[in-house]
Amino acid sequence: MQFDDLILDIHKTNHFFTQQVVKQVNTMLTLRNWLIGFHLAEYEQLGADRAIYGTKLYKTLAQKLKAEKINGLSRSNLHLYAQFYRGYPQIVQTLSEQLRLPLSIF
Repeated sequence: MQFDDLILDIHKTNHFFTQQVVKQVNTMLTLRNWLIGFHLAEYEQLGADRAIYGTKLYKTLAQKLKAEKINGLSRSNLHLYAQFYRGYPQIVQTLSEQLRLPLSIF
């Protein structure tokens, strides 16, 4: 093995595993976004105090989450997550099969 071969092997290994990490992160973010949408939809349908929040739910929730230092969950993102869930209600079964997660955690 030549020194240049060593560099190439390390480069290929690093590239391959970096791509795997990107795929896993994308999968996890997709699942996170879907689950947030699921929780929002459930709350909107079943929440005891839903009448209090009305159309201010996402704005109030975004403010509370930001105060808890949970970033990236703006009002518009929360709307998008809820739309994502409503558009793909079956995604949890697909993802749980891919990730080998039990449906009971959802």
